[in-house]
Amino acid sequence: MNDDSSSTSSTLASSTRGPKSKPKRKAKTQTRSLLENLRNEWALFWASFVPDKQDEGGEALSPEAFLDSLTLDRTKDLKKSLSDERRKLNRDLEKIKRQIDVLQSKQDSLKLVGGDISNVESEIHQLTDQGQLVSERLANVDQRLKLTRSHELVLKKQNLSAQS
Repeated sequence: MNDDSSSTSSTLASSTRGPKSKPKRKAKTQTRSLLENLRNEWALFWASFVPDKQDEGGEALSPEAFLDSLTLDRTKDLKKSLSDERRKLNRDLEKIKRQIDVLQSKQDSLKLVGGDISNVESEIHQLTDQGQLVSERLANVDQRLKLTRSHELVLKKQNLSAQS
């Protein structure tokens, strides 16, 4: 009889541990793959605007030199793309913030009833890390958007002075 109860206990223990550990691995894998996908998309996005040519010295073009090589229409397209990317990143940050708020409420509830909060804390930390990465990308996009806007103004002034 003790053998049955011990095997039942071990089966119950393994069945309760099993499903909890799998989502953690899945969440970490999903977070990693999401971040890798974001990095790849960003690299592809930037590569679509960077010319394949290098300057005469054999070095890669600086952002300013790259912008100087663009026409006004191409600069407007770049500005629109960067604005869209900025909007998307802001939406992503808001989504992450809402998820963190929900998890913090859940964490507070679990604290009140004496439940295990370690899973919730790890999810909050993962979302916080993800939010930091998105914030860094947003700062990068903002910087590039600012450069693009200033270059667009310069091109518009040049066009106006050429027309006069």
